[in-house]
Amino acid sequence: MVPYKIARKNVPAGKSPAASRSIARRRGRRQVGEGVAAEGKESYAFPGHESFGLLLRIAMLGLRRSFKAQLAEFGVPWSVWYYLRVLWENDGLSQKELTERVGILQPNAVGSIQAMKKLGFVRIERSAPDLRRICIRLTPKGRELQRVLLPKVRERIETVAFKNFNAEERQQLVALLAKVCVNVTAVAAR
Repeated sequence: MVPYKIARKNVPAGKSPAASRSIARRRGRRQVGEGVAAEGKESYAFPGHESFGLLLRIAMLGLRRSFKAQLAEFGVPWSVWYYLRVLWENDGLSQKELTERVGILQPNAVGSIQAMKKLGFVRIERSAPDLRRICIRLTPKGRELQRVLLPKVRERIETVAFKNFNAEERQQLVALLAKVCVNVTAVAAR
């Protein structure tokens, strides 16, 4: 069973996809997903419910919606959430290190870092040993946010994303996703 809806093209109102395929065959046409691709190229069946990337995107968007209210309650924009998560574990990173760990390009991070500074969550300072290096450091307000916000977000994720999971399934999924992260970051680094 697929827990989300994928738009189905060329399905007449009130007809099932199977009935639609049957009608199309009788009329001599092929349906989308029946081995026909644009410009005569062959395609293969790859339904959305088997697409790892699509499933990850749907899961991520669902997670985002599920705990966005907790972030808003503390005045935390979605755009800074992952930066804070990384800084809570590794305070004092350079902008380059921070963006690499979050997985965002440096030019795209500037606005989020400035937003965190404006909100009083971080300060931007030069490193004492190397004055060329700019460090992003949490303020006491940013550190306190970890203490009060992180447990609420974690509880929300546990009740939404892992609702029907037992402890073993949860650990297995997290471990497998960590492997995927290692694999894709290794490819991106080449």
